[in-house]
Amino acid sequence: MKVLARYKKTFFVLLIPFIVSSCAFIKLQEDLDKLATSGTIHGKIINHSQKKSRMIIIVYNNKKELIKYKFLQKQSDYFAFILPAGERYHIALFTDLNNNLKLDKGEPSAYWANPEKKVLAPRGNILANLIINSRSKIPSAYNLDIRKTDKKAGDKTIIRTGDIADLDNIIFSPEYGEKGLWTPLSSLEKNGLGVYFMEKYDPKKIPILFIYGIGGYPQSWKSFFKEIDRTRYQPWFYYYPSGFRIGKAGNALTTIMNELHLKYKFNSMFILAHSMGGLVAYDFIQKSIAEKRGDYIKLFISISTPWKGDKDAEWAKHAPAVIPCWKDLMPGSPFIKNVSPDGISKNIPYYLLFSFHGDRKPFRVNNDNIVYITSELRFDMQKRAEKIFGFDLTHTEILKDKNVIDTCNAIFAKHTK
Repeated sequence: MKVLARYKKTFFVLLIPFIVSSCAFIKLQEDLDKLATSGTIHGKIINHSQKKSRMIIIVYNNKKELIKYKFLQKQSDYFAFILPAGERYHIALFTDLNNNLKLDKGEPSAYWANPEKKVLAPRGNILANLIINSRSKIPSAYNLDIRKTDKKAGDKTIIRTGDIADLDNIIFSPEYGEKGLWTPLSSLEKNGLGVYFMEKYDPKKIPILFIYGIGGYPQSWKSFFKEIDRTRYQPWFYYYPSGFRIGKAGNALTTIMNELHLKYKFNSMFILAHSMGGLVAYDFIQKSIAEKRGDYIKLFISISTPWKGDKDAEWAKHAPAVIPCWKDLMPGSPFIKNVSPDGISKNIPYYLLFSFHGDRKPFRVNNDNIVYITSELRFDMQKRAEKIFGFDLTHTEILKDKNVIDTCNAIFAKHTK
């Protein structure tokens, strides 16, 4: 047995370079290196001004040098910058009413002077809320004209809270799903994250929040978007780089959903999550319930979720670089140990769907071609479920199958008042 175990370990170590190109690992390591030496400044934008237009937000270092800027649309509620650690930063924002890329007299603005003189720590977070009004005074030493600023200082990290999506946008494609897995930090900086709507918010329709899993992308839900009853439900989806730690993805979703609920005050929302997305959904539900803000969550359906983690993630220990979410997916990780049926309120009906059409690769036990069935069917989660449905499909086929979609639609209808 010891010889077999040693062979199995050697087999996977040797296999890793062939599964993923060395180029992918190089890019991942670059991303991780940057992540390790960066922190985040983020906050909420409170707009007391009646004048709404595109906003420009600028970050300065302690020498009052412009470090980064970004454009925000008038409906933006949150912002985030990923910045080099070890500096003290200040932030200015103005509403660019005439679109000339500089602050003019009378344009509403906001200023965060870092009153506690906080130095951004590696992997740290600093909250910097901004209140926009017409009386903000930004010191004249700060450059509020970006017309000649190097475009490399531009930052696209935007947090979306209810933007209407064009699903054909390339950032929602498989290509970008892979980038979100292997280079999560770069993907976040370039494409942001958020909850997108497929149509204008309608208070008469129940939102269904779709959450994809590791390496996932919004276009994988196309079959569901086409088949759900759009007269009764409005599809929303969470767009995030899946390579990030699951808890971070859950934290971001919790913040965004708090804002959306404050804005629209909906009484009901359903959640449908695939693969690791079920763990992200679990983290969000657990945190929302703990904050006493999750009463609107009326249904949770998970599809092919690795509730016990993914044993294959343990081979990441031998990889040249480790995708952050792999650490959480390892069986016995702190995140997996924290997963419990009690994390889902008894008031939320829960349904467990799983797939079981696997492969015959050596050393792999029963699986759906990606996830082990024993993980999908974690016993305490089975006991928690209202009902369990199994499908002779692979991990990815399950998102396109008519029987699966019909089953979910029947569950939606059952819990629609």
